[in-house]
Amino acid sequence: MNSIASKFLLTTFLVFISAIICQVSAQTSDCGQVLSKAQDIYKEGRISEIAELLEPCLNEGFTKQERVEAYRLLTLSNLYFNEREKAEKSMTLLLKSGPEYKLRPTDPNEFVQLYNSFRTTPYLLIGGKFGVNVSDIDIKRNFSYENSQMNIGDYNSKAGIQGGVFLQIPLYKRFSLLTEVLYTQKRFVFKERLFNYSTIELPETQTYFEVPILLNFNFGREKWVPYLNAGVSISYLAKSKMSPLRKDSLYIGGGREVKEGEIDVTSLRQRFNYNLILGAGIKVKDIIGRGYVFLDVRYCHGLNKLNDPDKRYSNNDLMYKYFYTDSDFKINSFQYSLGYSYPLYKPKLKRKTKEKYE
Repeated sequence: MNSIASKFLLTTFLVFISAIICQVSAQTSDCGQVLSKAQDIYKEGRISEIAELLEPCLNEGFTKQERVEAYRLLTLSNLYFNEREKAEKSMTLLLKSGPEYKLRPTDPNEFVQLYNSFRTTPYLLIGGKFGVNVSDIDIKRNFSYENSQMNIGDYNSKAGIQGGVFLQIPLYKRFSLLTEVLYTQKRFVFKERLFNYSTIELPETQTYFEVPILLNFNFGREKWVPYLNAGVSISYLAKSKMSPLRKDSLYIGGGREVKEGEIDVTSLRQRFNYNLILGAGIKVKDIIGRGYVFLDVRYCHGLNKLNDPDKRYSNNDLMYKYFYTDSDFKINSFQYSLGYSYPLYKPKLKRKTKEKYE
């Protein structure tokens, strides 16, 4: 009995869903025919009939592209009868339905002028990015456990990562303001030979929260858009840790290693750091949705010393187990990112145009 009831309920549900799908499909098909009829009527010059014909499907039934075409016809009709306010309203609805509408060679001058009186560019772009970075250590003053004048260790770069979100605000023509919030991890390793028998290796991993503020300049507005960035960033060092290793070469008994896991060296570093940024990239439109996929390359130049000179000799493990003393150094980096930005539109009359018609 339960099995029969279940089958009945399932059959009823499927019939109900099928009926809804058929109804929606039929309505969409009917509205497509309505649009075709309205276009024919417009060509025949029976323009006064268009608004009444389109109204039911404008409320519900048109596809997105059909809705754009319908509002275009309605705008043309309003312009024909010199009904400026109605034309502005229908143009606003057209641009809300299709914010990236492109003018056509067949659009009359009145339509083109009305279109150009609206803000049709994005008011904001939002997005995210992810990539890798390579650190470049700039030693400003060398310090060594053995001889600061003779012994200069080597810093070798290791790949780090960065990722985050951003807002881009168009300012004027091709210029925009770009603000990002990034999680950044930088990695490098220090190596030094001491006392002719000991070698130390100190890989360091630093974790930052970074806020770049950049001025962006686009070279074009087509599908492929090269650009330049320039600005500054402030970064907060959340954590820095080392995994030190000391290898001793002994004449008797071979060699030995000293390694005791990670050491937190955050207290030896400056928490707030500042950078100058220069960058370039290219973004490509309409690969995914109506947004941009972009490739970004930038150079970040450190402005302040990363180490804290007052804490140079404060970690006994680093000094006496690994023979390590911080030099004064800055950190620069190259960053490579892949990202996606999505434009947001809010079509409205430009202020000067609005004042002109008031």
